Amino acid sequence: MIVVPLGIASATPTSIRHLPSVALWREGSVFLFDCGENSQMCMLQAGLKRSKIDSIFITHFDVDHYSGLMGLISTLQLQRREKELNLIGPKGIKEFVEWNLSFSGVEISFDLNFVEVDDDIDEIRVLDTDDYYVEARPLKHKKFCLGYRFQEKDSQVKLTLPRLSSMELQTMNSSNHLKQVITLH
Repeated sequence: MIVVPLGIASATPTSIRHLPSVALWREGSVFLFDCGENSQMCMLQAGLKRSKIDSIFITHFDVDHYSGLMGLISTLQLQRREKELNLIGPKGIKEFVEWNLSFSGVEISFDLNFVEVDDDIDEIRVLDTDDYYVEARPLKHKKFCLGYRFQEKDSQVKLTLPRLSSMELQTMNSSNHLKQVITLH
């Protein structure tokens, strides 16, 4: 995994600092945390392809944290995206996006999977796959605000004696015996 800060300024951008956005690159997929104005340009400058975005996570509804969202969704439509896009954020994100798409007359060709988080949660898993999950928890802020935790799941690796032999591993002494299958956690 690689974390790429795209925007680290406060609510006002400067010529060298952009509005909040962080990309997480994992095995060819991009996970975008917040989408401030100019996020997609910063992605291009960082060498991240917009077409590889798997999920977008919005922390809260201060404008600087989502002002680039509709432009990014429109760009993905112009690029003829077909892959679904997960859009996760506080309750209201679906209404905001759908209203803006309707108002602008943009018809997208890909599915948006919305996960809206209510403000009465302590912790919730908002994305869950075989390899990783993302949890959301409320943070202290003037508005309802979410913090996200991206967590890799433990994987089991099964090693057989022939596989160990092919790795040219040697036992410490002849009295050590390996089981037919060793499970590592």
